[in-house]
Amino acid sequence: MGAGDSGDRVREVQWLLDWWGYYGDPLDGRYGPVTSTAVENFQWEYGIVDSATWRCLRDGGEV
Repeated sequence: MGAGDSGDRVREVQWLLDWWGYYGDPLDGRYGPVTSTAVENFQWEYGIVDSATWRCLRDGGEV
């Protein structure tokens, strides 16, 4: 999942990022620049949500 995506899964990512302290905007379900930056800050990488990022968001830990 990455820039331009939208929907419930993006909203879940936003919620999880907010839970971990990386996202502070409204949960709008749109994967825009704020979501991308929050993902980059969470994972220290590319700003896309791959399987490793999903696992870490849901279970904690490092990417």
